[in-house]
Amino acid sequence: MRVWKLKPSDPLNLILASDACLVPTNYLNDQIWEITLDGGEPVGISLQTTFGLRAKSFQMLPRFTEQDVTICNPLYFNNPPLLNEFYSNYLSFYLSPFNDLDVQAEYWVPYSQGILIRYELINQSSSPREIKFEWIAQLSPHNGQLIAPLEIENTWILSGKTFDLFPVILISGGAVPKASPYPSFNQVIHLMPGEARFVTMSFAAYKNVHDSFTAARHYLGRAWESEINRIRMHNTGMIDVFTGNPDWDATFAFSQTSLHRSRINPKGQLPYPSFVLSRQKDQGYSFRGDGLDYNYLWNGQSPLESYFLVSSSLPAAADFAKGLVRNFISVQSQDGSIDWKPGVAGQRSQLLATPILCTLTWRIFQCTADQDFLKETFVPLYRYLKSWFTPQHDRDQDGIPEWDHIFQAGFENHPIFSYSLPNSQGVDISTAESPALASMLFRECQSLLDMGNIIQQHDFDLELESIAQVLHEFVDSTWNNQENTYLYRDRDTHESTVGEKLIEQSGASKILIRREFKPPVRVLIHIQVHDENTRRGHFLIHGIDQYGKYNVERLDINHMHWNQGIGYITGSAVYSQIESIDIEGLKTEDTVTVYTANYHFQDLTSFLPLWAGIPHKEQAYSMIKHGLTNPQKYSCPFGLRLFPNADTLADNDTYPYIDLIWTQLIGEGMLRYGYRKETAQLFSQFMPAIVQSLQISHAFREQYHAVSGMGNGETHIINGVAPLGLFLDTLGVRLLSSNKIALKGFNPYSLPVTVKYRGINIYKQMDKTTVIFPNGETTIIEGDGLKIITLE
Repeated sequence: MRVWKLKPSDPLNLILASDACLVPTNYLNDQIWEITLDGGEPVGISLQTTFGLRAKSFQMLPRFTEQDVTICNPLYFNNPPLLNEFYSNYLSFYLSPFNDLDVQAEYWVPYSQGILIRYELINQSSSPREIKFEWIAQLSPHNGQLIAPLEIENTWILSGKTFDLFPVILISGGAVPKASPYPSFNQVIHLMPGEARFVTMSFAAYKNVHDSFTAARHYLGRAWESEINRIRMHNTGMIDVFTGNPDWDATFAFSQTSLHRSRINPKGQLPYPSFVLSRQKDQGYSFRGDGLDYNYLWNGQSPLESYFLVSSSLPAAADFAKGLVRNFISVQSQDGSIDWKPGVAGQRSQLLATPILCTLTWRIFQCTADQDFLKETFVPLYRYLKSWFTPQHDRDQDGIPEWDHIFQAGFENHPIFSYSLPNSQGVDISTAESPALASMLFRECQSLLDMGNIIQQHDFDLELESIAQVLHEFVDSTWNNQENTYLYRDRDTHESTVGEKLIEQSGASKILIRREFKPPVRVLIHIQVHDENTRRGHFLIHGIDQYGKYNVERLDINHMHWNQGIGYITGSAVYSQIESIDIEGLKTEDTVTVYTANYHFQDLTSFLPLWAGIPHKEQAYSMIKHGLTNPQKYSCPFGLRLFPNADTLADNDTYPYIDLIWTQLIGEGMLRYGYRKETAQLFSQFMPAIVQSLQISHAFREQYHAVSGMGNGETHIINGVAPLGLFLDTLGVRLLSSNKIALKGFNPYSLPVTVKYRGINIYKQMDKTTVIFPNGETTIIEGDGLKIITLE
């Protein structure tokens, strides 16, 4: 067990929730807590929740009095709180409110509807002490009652009501409740020199006072030491990293804790435990009572997040990772398709899962060597891969599928394909062929071939090799020498056409274009309206298609995508000549703008061929040198922005954010081509942004600003944790089990790094690696080649 001494100014993440690996989580009523060290009223070490928005706020905090001095705010403590131990459901502080009065404060969430707190007061002075200890509770309810003392079954409690909950607080040691000015339990504690006393608080919140009281009393009697030791034993799979930078070390530890806390294991419509994207105090309650009202943070497991989570959780979470793959397969349809985001309440996205599940399965096998797992999943995953090539997803049946939705590609905000951003193009992503999607499918083929070699399943080898060859050739064809990257192209023309604005006018009328286009183009129409009334009408596009035939295309206004008064629609045909566009159904003040769709565009996903191993070495060098590490393109002080600086479509403050999931994939691609120093430099760029967020707001963020490093978007989200798996891969360390390690090459970081896992110590210096196994056996490795170390 590593003992920390983290100050309030250090990186911290003080969220607590029940551990799904130890107790069943309640998906519909999961009460989640956060500790703040400078918040609340009064200001103190404030334990807070909203019960999933069933209360405006609820907090509990301690207050200490000695003689005539009362203290609550940690700012005025003799020694401020130091966090010394933390897990997903437990943490403890050392603090000293008065001189020579030491306190260990422990917080433990044993189940979804309650929490236990234990304070140990220790008199380190040579004189007897009389300490008044208060445990304050403050409730700001929705349609309820404030916290107040109440006697039940000859026991004093503090209780209140908010929405449908009746919070109850119990305290050990004969404390007396007090109603004002802050509802609290009060206890006078006499301490002889060197003496220690425990005070334990138990909290529960159910739908009536009796159930809350019964639960709180039950947990107040739990054997604390054995329960906490059980938590410690359960968390022995945590990887301890010593980098020489304490902020990095703490951030890696909190990242693992956050990933672990994201797990949920309710009995639902998925057969194995799953995860949510964040667990925080405003979440965890379904007002509908079935979970179908949860937003995207709680409504299912998606492939890219699954890959990101698993990559930094192995080998300790191997069984959990297998369960995620099995969950996806459990919702497979007869046509082989797998839903993009299946949820435990039966949620379905009606989108096809991002093609990374085969590669995820192969990644798990590389850690576990579980051939039975490969045999179980191989055929379902093969059928899933094949489903991508049906006419529903490969619309022109050329062997190159298209994305159906930007969500599959891991994007919500995209300057070309989004409908929700100011100034976005709003091109229908299904009209584009993406080198990123083709690269993912190519990698999926390779992963299935690797799996088949292990389990001697070769029935589909020729087919998979043929599919992979077509995908490889397509990606090669999208290479652009001037841009040193791969570009999107139009689905039908197979050209990376440059978009342009053709005309803008108001009202319904006939628009004359009368232009020829070489290569052919696709029409994109925007409507700007100034009222909330619906529009009924259509556009008729007259022109010559790419085959030289006259064509009239009808685009109905009611099929447009709308956001904040702007409608977007993309044509299904392409034109070598556009004559005119007839408009019906608009008002005179409505503005119509006609564009040609832009496919001559790159973003960070354009570098995914690196991850798939498609470019030759010279191309990989150009991509990394002139793109990824180029400050004029993607490289920023805090990492890789999603869109290049030089692109006018992205050269504003709407887009300069880094996305750690895509950064992880690109980093793995750079490592594949041997660019370890460059990947270490990339890691050293974005890591300070994560550290800064934990220092300032004590939260991981959905995105980080590529220039300032400031966090943006959702808080306490797994998308924003430090990707430990990428760090270890960059370091040249792959933990395969408690007695097997894969090691490669030198340490690309500036300081020696020590990695500890289940008694194994790996000391990575610049030019050599020392491995000490739990039995004391020591191995020293020099050189840059890959070596597998096994303790027999």
